[in-house]
Amino acid sequence: MGTPPAVIDADQLQLDPEILFLLYALVRWEVGPIPDRVWAPWWYKSVHESTGFSSPKKYPRRFPLSHYDLLEQGSDSVWEGLQIYKGKIFKLEEHLDRLFDSAKSLAFENVPTCKKVKEAIFRTPITNGMFDNTHIRLSETRGKKVTSGMSPAFNRYVCTLTVLVEWKPLVYENDSGIVLVTATTRRDSPLCLTRMVMCLKPMQPTLSWNLW
Repeated sequence: MGTPPAVIDADQLQLDPEILFLLYALVRWEVGPIPDRVWAPWWYKSVHESTGFSSPKKYPRRFPLSHYDLLEQGSDSVWEGLQIYKGKIFKLEEHLDRLFDSAKSLAFENVPTCKKVKEAIFRTPITNGMFDNTHIRLSETRGKKVTSGMSPAFNRYVCTLTVLVEWKPLVYENDSGIVLVTATTRRDSPLCLTRMVMCLKPMQPTLSWNLW
């Protein structure tokens, strides 16, 4: 009888967004029917109108960001900027290592797991069909507060993860490189806060609360 055909469950395939991201070009097709039996328009109407697998609605289309979240209150957040080139995210693991190191340095609690963060990263460009010349703004706040104020003691919830994608082609022409210009302006001493921590604000006031 020959080799049995491979049967792929679309829902099972979509459980791993990283694989789906890599196979995106193989699981998309043009809308419309292919030659088939006379009953095809009734049996396969939804397939004929589709262009790919339908995604399970796991995340809300609009995320309700509370004004008690530190993204709005003082920008108490760590972040990374990711770039997608031709279906690949550049230096993803290195960016995630720094993101988690930054969150740890600032004493973030209830941080999402690396698996959860990756799932959100891959899901977002898949949902929006963005696989090249795309910038991902990945930010993680200390989480929602029970009231306003700078003290991290007010944070009683898990961290808030935001994945923002936008079309952004290369800013610099990489073949010839770029010219660096140095300046004499001094930055804060690493004894206060190392600049390896990617945060959105001067963190000294918040860090002082952690030391009390």
